[in-house]
Amino acid sequence: MEAQAIRPLAKAEPEAPPSVFGWVQEVVAKLLPATPATALRGSLSPQIIAAADGVTIILTPQTAADGRLSVSGQIAADDQDRWTEAVVQLRRDDDLLATALVDDLGGFRCEGLSSGEAQLRITPQTGPAVRVPEIELKA
Repeated sequence: MEAQAIRPLAKAEPEAPPSVFGWVQEVVAKLLPATPATALRGSLSPQIIAAADGVTIILTPQTAADGRLSVSGQIAADDQDRWTEAVVQLRRDDDLLATALVDDLGGFRCEGLSSGEAQLRITPQTGPAVRVPEIELKA
């Protein structure tokens, strides 16, 4: 009788291994070299550009009227729909500075920031998050 109880277990199909995205929780983006920008009038805010695995992140820090910083961001990706409503977090050390959601065009904005080094993490609803470890926030 024990053999009959074991037989159904032996015939069970093995589980398929998870995809590589099931194992990878986070991809670290590489900062790309800054390129000088020219403007016809005034000055342009310096952009921070990072890329990883088919995702490019463009950040534009700006000084707000109150003297604090705001950061406008844009995500361009091979699979753009995956990033709609992704959660954006800006952190300094263990402190959460700001959060935002990515819109359907890949844009987001974080406000009320102070100058200094920060870390950006963007977590989509599916697949691994993207982290940019060392961003210098200044306008």
